[in-house]
Amino acid sequence: MCKMPYGVQWKLIPELRACKSGNFELASKEVNNVIAEGYPVSQMISQLFDVVIEENDLSDEQKARICKKMGESDKRLIDGAYTFLQLMDVASAIIRAVCNMQEEFH
Repeated sequence: MCKMPYGVQWKLIPELRACKSGNFELASKEVNNVIAEGYPVSQMISQLFDVVIEENDLSDEQKARICKKMGESDKRLIDGAYTFLQLMDVASAIIRAVCNMQEEFH
Protein backbone atom coordinates (compact mmCIF):
# COMPACT_ATOMS: atom_id res chain seq x y z
CA MET A 1 0.00 0.00 0.00
CA CYS A 2 1.45 3.38 -0.94
CA LYS A 3 1.75 6.17 1.56
CA MET A 4 -0.48 9.18 1.53
CA PRO A 5 1.18 12.31 0.15
CA TYR A 6 3.66 13.92 2.51
CA GLY A 7 1.95 16.19 4.95
CA VAL A 8 -1.42 14.44 5.01
CA GLN A 9 -0.56 12.56 8.19
CA TRP A 10 0.28 15.90 9.80
CA LYS A 11 -3.34 16.88 9.26
CA LEU A 12 -3.94 14.36 12.02
CA ILE A 13 -2.11 16.65 14.44
CA PRO A 14 -5.30 18.69 15.00
CA GLU A 15 -6.99 15.38 15.82
CA LEU A 16 -4.29 14.67 18.38
CA ARG A 17 -4.69 18.16 19.82
CA ALA A 18 -8.46 17.77 19.89
CA CYS A 19 -8.03 14.47 21.69
CA LYS A 20 -5.56 16.02 24.13
CA SER A 21 -8.18 18.62 24.99
CA GLY A 22 -10.50 15.81 26.09
CA ASN A 23 -13.21 17.22 23.82
CA PHE A 24 -14.79 14.23 22.07
CA GLU A 25 -16.95 16.43 19.81
CA LEU A 26 -13.89 18.31 18.55
CA ALA A 27 -12.09 15.01 17.97
CA SER A 28 -15.13 13.75 16.02
CA LYS A 29 -15.04 16.86 13.83
CA GLU A 30 -11.35 16.32 13.06
CA VAL A 31 -11.96 12.64 12.26
CA ASN A 32 -14.69 13.66 9.82
CA ASN A 33 -12.36 16.21 8.22
CA VAL A 34 -9.62 13.62 7.74
CA ILE A 35 -12.03 11.02 6.34
CA ALA A 36 -13.44 13.62 3.93
CA GLU A 37 -9.99 13.78 2.33
CA GLY A 38 -10.75 10.32 0.94
CA TYR A 39 -7.61 8.49 2.03
CA PRO A 40 -7.80 4.91 3.31
CA VAL A 41 -8.37 4.88 7.06
CA SER A 42 -6.01 1.93 7.51
CA GLN A 43 -3.26 4.04 5.95
CA MET A 44 -4.20 6.99 8.17
CA ILE A 45 -3.88 4.82 11.25
CA SER A 46 -0.53 3.53 10.06
CA GLN A 47 0.80 7.03 9.54
CA LEU A 48 -0.81 8.31 12.74
CA PHE A 49 1.33 5.67 14.46
CA ASP A 50 4.42 7.58 13.29
CA VAL A 51 2.96 10.85 14.57
CA VAL A 52 2.17 9.35 17.99
CA ILE A 53 5.63 7.81 18.33
CA GLU A 54 7.27 11.16 17.57
CA GLU A 55 5.00 13.06 20.00
CA ASN A 56 7.21 14.23 22.87
CA ASP A 57 4.32 15.20 25.14
CA LEU A 58 3.17 11.58 25.56
CA SER A 59 4.66 9.13 28.04
CA ASP A 60 5.70 5.66 26.91
CA GLU A 61 2.66 4.22 28.69
CA GLN A 62 0.32 6.61 26.88
CA LYS A 63 1.95 5.79 23.53
CA ALA A 64 1.61 2.06 24.25
CA ARG A 65 -2.10 2.38 25.07
CA ILE A 66 -2.74 4.37 21.90
CA CYS A 67 -0.69 2.07 19.67
CA LYS A 68 -2.43 -1.01 21.09
CA LYS A 69 -5.79 0.48 20.09
CA MET A 70 -4.41 1.34 16.65
CA GLY A 71 -3.41 -2.28 16.16
CA GLU A 72 -6.84 -3.51 17.22
CA SER A 73 -8.56 -1.04 14.90
CA ASP A 74 -6.29 -1.94 12.00
CA LYS A 75 -7.20 -5.63 12.44
CA ARG A 76 -10.89 -4.75 12.54
CA LEU A 77 -10.52 -2.76 9.33
CA ILE A 78 -8.94 -5.78 7.66
CA ASP A 79 -11.95 -7.78 8.86
CA GLY A 80 -14.28 -5.26 7.18
CA ALA A 81 -15.26 -2.96 10.04
CA TYR A 82 -16.75 0.50 9.43
CA THR A 83 -13.88 2.94 8.92
CA PHE A 84 -15.39 5.94 10.71
CA LEU A 85 -16.05 3.94 13.87
CA GLN A 86 -12.52 2.57 13.92
CA LEU A 87 -10.93 5.99 13.57
CA MET A 88 -13.26 7.31 16.29
CA ASP A 89 -12.24 4.37 18.49
CA VAL A 90 -8.60 5.39 18.02
CA ALA A 91 -9.49 9.02 18.80
CA SER A 92 -11.29 7.99 21.99
CA ALA A 93 -8.30 5.85 22.99
CA ILE A 94 -6.07 8.90 22.54
CA ILE A 95 -8.41 10.94 24.74
CA ARG A 96 -8.45 8.23 27.43
CA ALA A 97 -4.67 7.83 27.35
CA VAL A 98 -3.87 11.54 27.40
CA CYS A 99 -6.43 12.30 30.12
CA ASN A 100 -5.28 9.23 32.11
CA MET A 101 -8.77 7.73 32.07
CA GLN A 102 -9.41 4.02 32.55
CA GLU A 103 -9.07 2.00 29.36
CA GLU A 104 -12.27 0.02 29.59
CA PHE A 105 -15.67 1.05 30.78
CA HIS A 106 -17.42 -1.28 33.21
